[in-house]
Amino acid sequence: METPVPRAALRLRRLACIAAWAALGTGPVAAQADARAALADQAIHWQSIGRLELAEASWRKLLSADPQSADALYGLAQVALARGEVEPARAWLARLRAAHPSDARAIQLEARLGRPGGQAADLQVAREAARAGRTSEALQAYRALFGERAPPEALALEYYQLLAGTPEGWEPSRRDLEQLVRNRPERQDFRLALAQLQTYRETTRREGIRTLAELARQQPAGTPAREAWRQALLWLDARAADAPLYRDYLALQADPAVAQRLAQLGEAPPQAPRPAPPNPVQQGYAALDRGDLATAERRFDEALRMRPADTDALGGLGLVRLRQQRFAQAEDLLGRASRNGARRWASALRSASYWNLLGQATAARERSDFAGARELLERAVRIDPAEPAAREAMADLQRTRDAQARAQARQQRDAGDLAGARLTLEAALVEAPGDAWLRHDLALLYRRLGLAAQARELTQAWPPAQRDTPEALYVQALLAADEGDAQASALYLERIPPASRTADMDALQDRLRAMALVPRSDVVPSRAEAPQAEAASAPRIAAGPVYRHRRGEAGLGRLTDVQTPVEARIPYGEGRITLGVTPTVLQAGTLSPDPGSAARFGNGAPAAALQAAGAVAPPGAQTERGVGMRVGYEGPNFSASLGTTPIGFTRTNVIGELGYRAQFTDTLALKAELSRRPVTDSLLSFAGTRDPRTGAEWGGVVATGGRLDLARDAGTHGFYGYGAAHALTGRNVASNTRHELGGGVYVPVLRGEDASLTVGMNLGFISYDKNLSHFTFGEGGYFSPQRYASLTFPLDWRGRDGRLSWRLSASIGRQSFREDPSPGAAANGFAGLPAIPSRRSGFAYDVAAVLEYQLGPQLYLGGALGFNNARDYRQVTGNAYLRYVFGGGEASGLREMTERPFGSPYTPLFLP
Repeated sequence: METPVPRAALRLRRLACIAAWAALGTGPVAAQADARAALADQAIHWQSIGRLELAEASWRKLLSADPQSADALYGLAQVALARGEVEPARAWLARLRAAHPSDARAIQLEARLGRPGGQAADLQVAREAARAGRTSEALQAYRALFGERAPPEALALEYYQLLAGTPEGWEPSRRDLEQLVRNRPERQDFRLALAQLQTYRETTRREGIRTLAELARQQPAGTPAREAWRQALLWLDARAADAPLYRDYLALQADPAVAQRLAQLGEAPPQAPRPAPPNPVQQGYAALDRGDLATAERRFDEALRMRPADTDALGGLGLVRLRQQRFAQAEDLLGRASRNGARRWASALRSASYWNLLGQATAARERSDFAGARELLERAVRIDPAEPAAREAMADLQRTRDAQARAQARQQRDAGDLAGARLTLEAALVEAPGDAWLRHDLALLYRRLGLAAQARELTQAWPPAQRDTPEALYVQALLAADEGDAQASALYLERIPPASRTADMDALQDRLRAMALVPRSDVVPSRAEAPQAEAASAPRIAAGPVYRHRRGEAGLGRLTDVQTPVEARIPYGEGRITLGVTPTVLQAGTLSPDPGSAARFGNGAPAAALQAAGAVAPPGAQTERGVGMRVGYEGPNFSASLGTTPIGFTRTNVIGELGYRAQFTDTLALKAELSRRPVTDSLLSFAGTRDPRTGAEWGGVVATGGRLDLARDAGTHGFYGYGAAHALTGRNVASNTRHELGGGVYVPVLRGEDASLTVGMNLGFISYDKNLSHFTFGEGGYFSPQRYASLTFPLDWRGRDGRLSWRLSASIGRQSFREDPSPGAAANGFAGLPAIPSRRSGFAYDVAAVLEYQLGPQLYLGGALGFNNARDYRQVTGNAYLRYVFGGGEASGLREMTERPFGSPYTPLFLP
């Protein structure tokens, strides 16, 4: 008789524990492949067998990996409740509610703090509602237990069978059960439940019947499968082609109702087989399927008295012992069944052997035979490497051995046997190099023995996986404080995530402050040279939205610009490779339909006349969108980049730059640049546009040329000067040239490690060959006066306080400019543009600020805001971003943040 064994039965102890835990309502257990789900699985396993200390350790590991984990916060509250610690449970509840306000378990946990019964009562409510036919109420109660996760395997069948009875529940139940069967094809109960569900609908009834026919010949699923098979045959809207389905059933047992259905198809039923005498093995498997272990044990014993070598009886009784957690007897019985040639018991035998070895290891540990316990656990791991229980037990065993070694070393040290204490700790550290407290005790002992070099080497030689754990960082903080290096101690404490800090860690930080060893709690990590160097050489990525708005006439000079740049910076040689993409959306509004406005766009007066006559529709909303690309390199003296304006714009241009910096002396520096950059004054100049009235396309202006800056910093003051020349070109836009000349002086009012303040004066001149500031065909839509002069008084304040860095750049002054008549006025038949030069002057301001806060050792949150009325427009700019530094960077670096704040590659916040 073929008797496949479910894989669930082969690992029965663990699944039984998980089922018990689910019955207590402690939370759903999902078989996830990721490490966090594995940690949750382990924690629930240990908690279900009463090993609260191991459960707490697993929950804390999960919380360290994910400080907002709802499962970990809920599990730690459960541990506290199991210990009778009401106040700690309330503290974990408060964190759960703060991190996940809508998590139903928080509400249930709060209720359980005020009443007995715990989550077992909640599960009972769900089951009682299901028995009473209150399906909606029962489903709601079940979902409150599971949270956002799938139901645990122990409760999956009762949940999906209940859900399948609802009008909308059959399809999701079938889908989820199919997934369970794909994941666990050895589980007969899952296959049986799916087949039964399939027989409830005519479209899938035949598929269900075939599965039930297969299961009916197997144990222990045979009896319920035959009953469901019979009912499905009676429900089936049968055709002549379905006759084999009925004959298969009648070949196993006689049934008048099934025979009648076959006769209705035009076939005579086969002769009914003679009833077979009761088979104790079959009766044993039926009882095992019902969970009646006592009856199953009697039936298998009865079969073995008749046939001592009956493989099916040996295997069945082995499964009974496995469920009873009598693993030694289960191993013996299943081993005998396997030796008789039944290979199907091999998996069950491995499971029994695994758990038997764990039991023997526990006994060895209790009699302090740690070597024997470890050997037994290693054998268990070799049997089933995927099962975590043995590995967790090995880790717990190692912790126990380490604690005993530390206690023994303390006794030896107190007795004056420093050499013996040293040998004890060194031997223990060889076996457990990642144990932070062994390393702590040995380092202190080395210092006491005068072995400063060995102590220093020990504190630096952490295994990579343990170097940055909260426990290791705390130990390093303690060792630094013991050595008198308060600042280093504070730095180590700052690297511990707030969610992972303990009362002892906070006490150490308070003690350092009370002793006035550190000036404030938020010590700047980047003050340490090594972490700063590490951050500077680490890869990083940043992303965030940028918003820019210019006032102006809708459809012409108005511009709303939303960009979402993403940039990666990768160390290469002495510099960095930069990669960036910038999705961009531009909106200029809709041009007014009046003749005066219509004539100032596109093909001007002729197009406006067609529009006024109704021959063409007016231009619609001016909108452009696209994605820009950029790749570049930044070195100590040389930089280069190549990219595009957003692909998808009416006009896309290739852009880029080459830069060179040189420091001739300690006080004299030069910067030279060749560039091709977009002119972003308007939608027309940035993206180009189209006049739908005539089909004309124009715009997309770029400035190509060079700039030279020369600066001298004498310490107490500085001078600088610059000059630039660029050619401006665009599609169907008249060519133009731009020349710039300027310079200034500055005085540092404050220069410190954490802050600097500079004030100065700047004088600048700009001239364009043509005024192409309008929006008719051939114009560029960008500010292009023939003379422009400004006198401003800039202020620049940069600083850092703890985790916060900032830069504020502001200038006020006077500006004046002259614009010649537009050359496009006559060409487009519009006489409304000025025919003589216009002159304007007035107050000028430019204010920009950027802030960046270090959220964690590698994560930074930043934002910027800017206002200006430079030249002929008013503009507001703002952005927010996240910057992540890989490889344990300690600080983003004030200089990089303030001189090159993250933002748009097309419209930088700080103008040159």
